[in-house]
Amino acid sequence: MKPVRRPEPWSATSDAWDVHAFPGRAEIEAALRALPEGPEASCAGLPREQYIRRVVDELCLRGLLLQRAGGDGRVPPHYRPCSVETMTKELKELKDRADKLARKTVNHGRDALARKKLAALLRSLHAPTLGVLDDAPVFVMSGSARLPVFSDVMRGLPDRLEQDLTISEQDMRLVASLAEHALTRVSERNYPPIGRYPDRQAHTIADLLAAAYRDLTGREPKATTITYGDRRGKATGDYVRFVESVFDAMGIKRAAWSDALRAGHGQRGGRGRKK
Repeated sequence: MKPVRRPEPWSATSDAWDVHAFPGRAEIEAALRALPEGPEASCAGLPREQYIRRVVDELCLRGLLLQRAGGDGRVPPHYRPCSVETMTKELKELKDRADKLARKTVNHGRDALARKKLAALLRSLHAPTLGVLDDAPVFVMSGSARLPVFSDVMRGLPDRLEQDLTISEQDMRLVASLAEHALTRVSERNYPPIGRYPDRQAHTIADLLAAAYRDLTGREPKATTITYGDRRGKATGDYVRFVESVFDAMGIKRAAWSDALRAGHGQRGGRGRKK
Protein backbone atom coordinates (compact mmCIF):
# COMPACT_ATOMS: atom_id res chain seq x y z
CA MET A 1 0.00 0.00 0.00
CA LYS A 2 1.44 3.34 -1.08
CA PRO A 3 1.92 5.94 1.65
CA VAL A 4 -0.44 8.91 1.53
CA ARG A 5 1.33 12.07 0.51
CA ARG A 6 0.28 14.82 2.85
CA PRO A 7 -0.01 18.41 1.61
CA GLU A 8 2.79 20.74 2.57
CA PRO A 9 1.88 22.86 5.60
CA TRP A 10 1.77 26.60 5.12
CA SER A 11 4.06 27.36 8.00
CA ALA A 12 7.15 29.45 8.59
CA THR A 13 8.74 26.34 10.15
CA SER A 14 8.33 24.29 6.96
CA ASP A 15 11.28 24.16 4.56
CA ALA A 16 8.86 24.71 1.67
CA TRP A 17 7.36 27.83 3.22
CA ASP A 18 10.26 29.30 5.19
CA VAL A 19 9.44 33.00 5.07
CA HIS A 20 12.82 33.81 6.57
CA ALA A 21 14.54 32.30 3.53
CA PHE A 22 12.72 34.46 0.96
CA PRO A 23 15.45 36.16 -1.14
CA GLY A 24 13.92 39.64 -0.94
CA ARG A 25 13.20 39.60 2.80
CA ALA A 26 15.99 42.01 3.79
CA GLU A 27 14.95 44.57 1.17
CA ILE A 28 11.26 44.32 2.16
CA GLU A 29 12.09 44.77 5.85
CA ALA A 30 14.37 47.71 5.08
CA ALA A 31 11.63 49.45 3.07
CA LEU A 32 9.16 49.11 5.95
CA ARG A 33 11.65 50.27 8.59
CA ALA A 34 12.56 53.29 6.47
CA LEU A 35 9.01 54.66 6.72
CA PRO A 36 8.86 57.59 9.19
CA GLU A 37 6.69 57.12 12.28
CA GLY A 38 4.10 59.91 12.34
CA PRO A 39 1.98 61.07 15.29
CA GLU A 40 -1.11 59.38 13.81
CA ALA A 41 0.59 56.00 13.31
CA SER A 42 -1.49 53.18 14.80
CA CYS A 43 0.32 49.98 13.77
CA ALA A 44 -3.09 48.27 14.09
CA GLY A 45 -2.76 48.45 17.87
CA LEU A 46 0.50 46.45 17.91
CA PRO A 47 4.01 47.50 18.93
CA ARG A 48 5.75 48.89 15.82
CA GLU A 49 8.40 46.14 15.79
CA GLN A 50 5.82 43.36 16.00
CA TYR A 51 3.68 44.98 13.31
CA ILE A 52 6.64 45.24 10.91
CA ARG A 53 7.59 41.58 11.47
CA ARG A 54 4.01 40.50 10.78
CA VAL A 55 3.80 42.46 7.51
CA VAL A 56 7.24 41.25 6.39
CA ASP A 57 6.24 37.61 7.04
CA GLU A 58 3.04 37.98 5.05
CA LEU A 59 4.79 39.64 2.11
CA CYS A 60 7.49 36.96 2.10
CA LEU A 61 4.87 34.20 2.13
CA ARG A 62 3.14 35.83 -0.83
CA GLY A 63 6.51 36.06 -2.55
CA LEU A 64 7.14 32.35 -1.98
CA LEU A 65 3.71 31.52 -3.39
CA LEU A 66 4.42 33.61 -6.50
CA GLN A 67 7.77 31.83 -6.92
CA ARG A 68 6.17 28.40 -6.50
CA ALA A 69 3.58 29.26 -9.17
CA GLY A 70 6.25 30.72 -11.46
CA GLY A 71 4.37 34.01 -11.40
CA ASP A 72 5.31 37.65 -11.37
CA GLY A 73 2.12 39.12 -9.92
CA ARG A 74 -0.02 38.62 -13.00
CA VAL A 75 -2.75 36.07 -13.61
CA PRO A 76 -2.79 33.40 -16.35
CA PRO A 77 -4.23 34.28 -19.79
CA HIS A 78 -7.56 32.62 -18.90
CA TYR A 79 -8.31 35.61 -16.67
CA ARG A 80 -6.91 38.36 -18.87
CA PRO A 81 -8.74 40.68 -21.25
CA CYS A 82 -7.85 40.73 -24.93
CA SER A 83 -8.76 42.46 -28.19
CA VAL A 84 -11.13 41.24 -30.91
CA GLU A 85 -8.10 40.62 -33.12
CA THR A 86 -6.57 38.31 -30.49
CA MET A 87 -9.88 36.47 -30.05
CA THR A 88 -10.16 35.93 -33.82
CA LYS A 89 -6.58 34.66 -34.04
CA GLU A 90 -7.10 32.22 -31.14
CA LEU A 91 -10.38 30.88 -32.57
CA LYS A 92 -8.90 30.31 -36.04
CA GLU A 93 -5.92 28.49 -34.57
CA LEU A 94 -8.21 26.40 -32.33
CA LYS A 95 -10.36 25.34 -35.31
CA ASP A 96 -7.32 24.45 -37.42
CA ARG A 97 -5.58 22.46 -34.68
CA ALA A 98 -8.74 20.57 -33.67
CA ASP A 99 -9.46 19.70 -37.33
CA LYS A 100 -5.88 18.52 -37.81
CA LEU A 101 -5.98 16.29 -34.74
CA ALA A 102 -9.37 14.87 -35.83
CA ARG A 103 -7.85 13.84 -39.18
CA LYS A 104 -4.85 12.24 -37.50
CA THR A 105 -7.16 10.38 -35.11
CA VAL A 106 -9.28 8.86 -37.88
CA ASN A 107 -6.21 8.01 -39.98
CA HIS A 108 -4.24 6.67 -37.00
CA GLY A 109 -1.40 9.06 -37.76
CA ARG A 110 1.34 10.23 -35.42
CA ASP A 111 -0.31 12.82 -33.21
CA ALA A 112 2.11 13.56 -30.34
CA LEU A 113 3.08 17.01 -31.61
CA ALA A 114 -0.50 17.91 -32.59
CA ARG A 115 -1.70 16.94 -29.09
CA LYS A 116 1.02 19.00 -27.44
CA LYS A 117 0.28 22.12 -29.50
CA LEU A 118 -3.50 21.90 -28.99
CA ALA A 119 -3.08 21.43 -25.22
CA ALA A 120 -0.81 24.50 -25.04
CA LEU A 121 -3.33 26.55 -27.03
CA LEU A 122 -6.23 25.52 -24.80
CA ARG A 123 -4.29 26.56 -21.70
CA SER A 124 -3.49 29.98 -23.18
CA LEU A 125 -6.97 31.08 -24.36
CA HIS A 126 -8.01 34.48 -23.01
CA ALA A 127 -11.16 35.18 -21.00
CA PRO A 128 -13.26 36.75 -23.83
CA THR A 129 -12.32 33.87 -26.17
CA LEU A 130 -13.63 31.38 -23.62
CA GLY A 131 -16.79 33.48 -23.30
CA VAL A 132 -17.63 33.42 -27.00
CA LEU A 133 -16.87 29.68 -27.18
CA ASP A 134 -19.39 29.05 -24.40
CA ASP A 135 -22.11 30.85 -26.36
CA ALA A 136 -22.83 27.85 -28.58
CA PRO A 137 -25.93 26.76 -30.52
CA VAL A 138 -27.42 23.26 -30.55
CA PHE A 139 -25.23 20.95 -32.65
CA VAL A 140 -26.35 17.73 -34.33
CA MET A 141 -23.56 15.21 -33.82
CA SER A 142 -23.96 11.63 -35.11
CA GLY A 143 -27.71 12.14 -35.40
CA SER A 144 -28.11 13.43 -31.83
CA ALA A 145 -28.76 17.02 -30.74
CA ARG A 146 -26.19 18.39 -28.33
CA LEU A 147 -25.89 21.69 -26.50
CA PRO A 148 -22.21 21.72 -25.61
CA VAL A 149 -20.67 24.12 -23.12
CA PHE A 150 -17.05 24.75 -24.00
CA SER A 151 -15.97 25.14 -20.38
CA ASP A 152 -17.25 21.58 -19.81
CA VAL A 153 -15.47 20.33 -22.93
CA MET A 154 -12.33 22.15 -21.79
CA ARG A 155 -12.35 20.56 -18.34
CA GLY A 156 -9.64 17.91 -18.36
CA LEU A 157 -9.04 18.05 -22.11
CA PRO A 158 -5.52 19.55 -21.97
CA ASP A 159 -4.47 16.86 -19.47
CA ARG A 160 -5.93 14.11 -21.65
CA LEU A 161 -4.08 15.46 -24.66
CA GLU A 162 -0.76 15.66 -22.83
CA GLN A 163 -1.09 12.26 -21.14
CA ASP A 164 -1.82 10.49 -24.44
CA LEU A 165 -5.27 9.38 -23.26
CA THR A 166 -8.00 8.50 -25.75
CA ILE A 167 -9.33 11.42 -27.79
CA SER A 168 -12.10 10.68 -30.29
CA GLU A 169 -12.52 12.20 -33.71
CA GLN A 170 -15.97 13.37 -32.56
CA ASP A 171 -14.42 15.27 -29.63
CA MET A 172 -12.11 17.14 -31.96
CA ARG A 173 -14.82 17.83 -34.54
CA LEU A 174 -16.96 19.30 -31.76
CA VAL A 175 -14.15 21.63 -30.63
CA ALA A 176 -13.60 22.70 -34.25
CA SER A 177 -17.36 23.33 -34.71
CA LEU A 178 -17.50 25.45 -31.55
CA ALA A 179 -14.57 27.53 -32.75
CA GLU A 180 -16.09 27.93 -36.22
CA HIS A 181 -19.41 29.10 -34.77
CA ALA A 182 -17.64 31.48 -32.36
CA LEU A 183 -15.82 33.13 -35.28
CA THR A 184 -19.18 34.24 -36.72
CA ARG A 185 -20.07 36.04 -33.50
CA VAL A 186 -16.83 37.77 -32.56
CA SER A 187 -17.25 41.50 -32.35
CA GLU A 188 -16.34 44.11 -29.75
CA ARG A 189 -20.03 44.92 -29.31
CA ASN A 190 -20.96 41.35 -28.37
CA TYR A 191 -17.76 40.49 -26.50
CA PRO A 192 -15.96 43.53 -25.08
CA PRO A 193 -12.37 42.97 -23.96
CA ILE A 194 -13.27 42.27 -20.35
CA GLY A 195 -11.42 40.18 -17.85
CA ARG A 196 -9.84 40.30 -14.43
CA TYR A 197 -6.99 42.68 -13.80
CA PRO A 198 -3.88 41.24 -15.47
CA ASP A 199 -1.96 42.07 -12.29
CA ARG A 200 -4.32 40.67 -9.67
CA GLN A 201 -1.61 39.57 -7.25
CA ALA A 202 0.14 42.94 -7.55
CA HIS A 203 -3.17 44.64 -6.70
CA THR A 204 -3.59 42.50 -3.60
CA ILE A 205 -0.05 43.23 -2.44
CA ALA A 206 -0.48 46.96 -3.17
CA ASP A 207 -3.61 47.01 -0.99
CA LEU A 208 -1.61 45.38 1.82
CA LEU A 209 1.20 47.92 1.39
CA ALA A 210 -1.25 50.83 1.41
CA ALA A 211 -2.59 49.65 4.77
CA ALA A 212 0.95 49.19 6.12
CA TYR A 213 1.96 52.68 4.95
CA ARG A 214 -1.09 54.18 6.66
CA ASP A 215 -0.55 52.21 9.89
CA LEU A 216 3.18 52.93 10.12
CA THR A 217 3.21 56.60 9.10
CA GLY A 218 -0.26 57.82 10.01
CA ARG A 219 -0.51 59.36 6.53
CA GLU A 220 -2.77 58.43 3.64
CA PRO A 221 -1.10 56.49 0.81
CA LYS A 222 -1.09 59.12 -1.93
CA ALA A 223 0.85 59.55 -5.13
CA THR A 224 1.91 62.75 -6.82
CA THR A 225 1.69 62.94 -10.62
CA ILE A 226 4.60 64.51 -12.47
CA THR A 227 3.27 67.28 -14.73
CA TYR A 228 6.33 68.13 -16.82
CA GLY A 229 9.40 66.64 -18.49
CA ASP A 230 10.06 63.16 -19.87
CA ARG A 231 8.29 61.50 -16.91
CA ARG A 232 5.10 63.53 -17.27
CA GLY A 233 2.06 61.59 -16.09
CA LYS A 234 4.12 59.19 -13.95
CA ALA A 235 3.33 58.67 -10.27
CA THR A 236 5.94 59.64 -7.69
CA GLY A 237 6.28 60.40 -3.98
CA ASP A 238 7.24 58.60 -0.76
CA TYR A 239 4.39 56.10 -1.01
CA VAL A 240 5.18 55.26 -4.65
CA ARG A 241 8.87 54.74 -3.92
CA PHE A 242 7.96 52.53 -0.95
CA VAL A 243 5.66 50.29 -3.05
CA GLU A 244 8.12 50.11 -5.94
CA SER A 245 10.96 49.04 -3.64
CA VAL A 246 8.84 46.20 -2.21
CA PHE A 247 7.58 45.13 -5.64
CA ASP A 248 11.17 45.07 -6.89
CA ALA A 249 12.26 42.91 -3.92
CA MET A 250 9.38 40.51 -4.58
CA GLY A 251 10.19 40.09 -8.26
CA ILE A 252 6.95 41.65 -9.51
CA LYS A 253 7.51 42.91 -13.04
CA ARG A 254 7.24 46.61 -13.78
CA ALA A 255 4.37 45.91 -16.20
CA ALA A 256 2.20 45.20 -13.15
CA TRP A 257 3.22 48.27 -11.13
CA SER A 258 1.17 51.12 -12.56
CA ASP A 259 -2.41 49.92 -12.02
CA ALA A 260 -1.50 48.27 -8.72
CA LEU A 261 -0.16 51.57 -7.38
CA ARG A 262 -3.45 53.25 -8.25
CA ALA A 263 -5.31 50.39 -6.57
CA GLY A 264 -3.43 51.01 -3.33
CA HIS A 265 -4.68 54.57 -2.96
CA GLY A 266 -8.24 54.01 -4.15
CA GLN A 267 -7.90 54.52 -7.91
CA ARG A 268 -7.94 52.23 -10.89
CA GLY A 269 -6.03 52.76 -14.08
CA GLY A 270 -6.01 51.23 -17.55
CA ARG A 271 -8.94 48.87 -18.01
CA GLY A 272 -9.95 49.05 -14.36
CA ARG A 273 -12.82 50.78 -12.66
CA LYS A 274 -13.00 53.06 -9.69
CA LYS A 275 -13.89 51.39 -6.46
